[in-house]
Amino acid sequence: MKKYYYILLFVLACLCLPFLASCDDEDDESNGPSPETSIVNPRKVFTAGLPTLVGGNKITTDDNGRVVKMERENLLVTFDYSALTRAAKADVVMTIESDDVTSVCNLTLNDQGFVSFCDESSHNELDGDEHQTWKFTYDSYGHLTKMVRSEGGNETTTITWEDGNITDVRVVSEEYPDDASHYTITYWYTNEGGIMFFDEMFGIDMDEMSFAYWAGLLGKPTALLPDYRYDAVSGEKEVFGYDRDEEYRAIRFYTEENRYFIIEW
Repeated sequence: MKKYYYILLFVLACLCLPFLASCDDEDDESNGPSPETSIVNPRKVFTAGLPTLVGGNKITTDDNGRVVKMERENLLVTFDYSALTRAAKADVVMTIESDDVTSVCNLTLNDQGFVSFCDESSHNELDGDEHQTWKFTYDSYGHLTKMVRSEGGNETTTITWEDGNITDVRVVSEEYPDDASHYTITYWYTNEGGIMFFDEMFGIDMDEMSFAYWAGLLGKPTALLPDYRYDAVSGEKEVFGYDRDEEYRAIRFYTEENRYFIIEW
């Protein structure tokens, strides 16, 4: 009798194993990061912490550490990540409201969590509706290497990186090839905070898409802060300056044109 009793216990234990394994799987799924929080993570870009203020724009994050709002007087930028949890034509929707202009940017993300495509529709009370597209390419390190935008006559910006820094930027328009730009950049300071002012530092005509960088959606930063930018077409050089905190993060960025941007952490 005991023999059959032990056999019965063994069979019951075997039947319970799949159930226990299923419970473990459910626990792992509930405790692990959800797909939308794992792909959008500003800490991948801002390893020393995300700024709370950039150039007068206050940055607000959600419980997952994602940027949901940037704002100052007469400007509101919001980020909607709800599309990441369902089938939609965009992964993130960035909306920019400034004075009489509202722009809606439907952002598609790549496997690195960075914007690969943007479909932008804008409405201006004076000029009416406008539409443009952006395409972004990155290297395996997450550095932005190419930007193609429909505005400016299908303008292509090619960005060359060496040792984690942008060294060469070339801009050419398909419709206006004679207006090409070429910049080289020299470095000095360690970029502990990971700041990137695309237009001012590198001559990259990023416009409204620059907001996406501060949400951790536009690639990794340079390892160093630019010392100066040389315009290979005009022969002019623009020197930059910085104030830094005790952790060597930039808290103020100066351009030679007497412009400055405050960064708070």
